[in-house]
Amino acid sequence: MNVSSASDWELLSPRAAAVRVKLADASYMAIQEVKVKDNSGKETTKYLSLDEAKKQGLQSNITGHICMGYLDGEAILVVGNYKQAKEIYDSRRIELEGTVRPMPDELKTEIEKWKNRSSKSGISKPLSLSDNYIDATTKPSKKALPSLPWRIYFYLFILGLFYISVLRELRRVSRFFGYN
Repeated sequence: MNVSSASDWELLSPRAAAVRVKLADASYMAIQEVKVKDNSGKETTKYLSLDEAKKQGLQSNITGHICMGYLDGEAILVVGNYKQAKEIYDSRRIELEGTVRPMPDELKTEIEKWKNRSSKSGISKPLSLSDNYIDATTKPSKKALPSLPWRIYFYLFILGLFYISVLRELRRVSRFFGYN
């Protein structure tokens, strides 16, 4: 679904929508999505600032980069791959595809920390953040049509040959009646 306005964005339900969106005035936030395993071996997702990820030695576990862009004045968060984050950093705009997801509480707290850091440096502007974000690390899957068995292709081929012979016979009959 193409999302071109903030009202379209608000109508989306989380986890159900694969979207394509163009974000303007985008910026890289230096927040990383990191997958770590706890003591029991269960994989969890953490959101850490770039400095904190370096301190903890988790650079190899980074699975996404948090960026923010604006759609009709509403700030939308994007979890993208390195290439997308680099494009945002270089050009300040991006067109991407992803899946809408509800924002986890851990990400919300990291965004609040980011707001405090950026307000101290004087570069922040007021944010009206959505409760959803776009996960663009993997492209949304399109539901493909089921493949047909080879037997059906064979029958379609035979049927095509039959129609060709019928059409030839009709042409021959029409030419016969045309001369009489």
